[in-house]
Amino acid sequence: MKSKDRKLGMNSPISRRDILQGFGVVTAGALAMGSPSLAQQILGAENGTGELINNGYPPSLTGLRGNHPGSFEVAHELGRAGRTDLGDVQEADASDYDLVIVGAGISGLSAAHFYRQQNPGARILILDNHDDFGGHAKRNEFQLGNRTLISYGGSSFMVEPSAYSEIVKGLLHDLGVDITRFDTAFDQEFYRRHGLASGLHFNSENWGVDRTVPFTGTFLQYLPLADPGLTAEQSVAQMPISEAAKSEFLHLLTIEVDQIPHIKVDAKEKYLSSISYREFLSRHLGITEPEVFAVLQDLATPQRPSLCAFPTC
Repeated sequence: MKSKDRKLGMNSPISRRDILQGFGVVTAGALAMGSPSLAQQILGAENGTGELINNGYPPSLTGLRGNHPGSFEVAHELGRAGRTDLGDVQEADASDYDLVIVGAGISGLSAAHFYRQQNPGARILILDNHDDFGGHAKRNEFQLGNRTLISYGGSSFMVEPSAYSEIVKGLLHDLGVDITRFDTAFDQEFYRRHGLASGLHFNSENWGVDRTVPFTGTFLQYLPLADPGLTAEQSVAQMPISEAAKSEFLHLLTIEVDQIPHIKVDAKEKYLSSISYREFLSRHLGITEPEVFAVLQDLATPQRPSLCAFPTC
């Protein structure tokens, strides 16, 4: 495998969830072109009203959003049951497109943006299986009297944008995103002021016990949370994992010595970007216990959910 392919993650397994997120069923382009019949039928499965068509503005919709009923059934039938008899296309699109993008999340929208920059007259069709574009980067709106309150519908903030690549920084500039506003627009003392700390929840289905363990560490330093009141040793000791896994996990949390001293300082970033975090842990820290990787996966995937905030008192 070529190094550039490995860097893109071509050697990594693709989960069913990742596939479904990129699987297009409802066309956002069809809505924009005034041909919403397919979208209307699928959305009608959610509430029988075709609310999106009547309302026409997804951010103001309420109820369960995201991977809600109506957005995943067709993909499940294709992937799980192998269904192929989906019927004829009711309104065939005879238009020609220069680019078709499956998935209207931030990556798909960015791809369309960059392509349009290089090809100003290009016709682009973006497909998505949700009723709104943006993936985890979308917003919700609520009316409170005469006021319109805006809240995020997915990610609440960007982590360490100063370390983003020049391409991403250029995209933020094109979009008019001023990252310095975060300093005053985000209430950075909210969690501490209300005594909200972080914790890892272990459920009985996967871990054999229902337990929330107060936890902090380098993985969560970007969140301005309250101190959970436990050291790393005390947190790890409460985790329902084997003693071998506890030893490896504690080593990972407390190690302060450079694990790749044989690589020159100016070459470290290039090397680390060429391998996955899992490879780094197994190759340079000797992490081998499956339970350690499972806990780290939970930390990286809070929607499971496993990472939570709770009162320290």
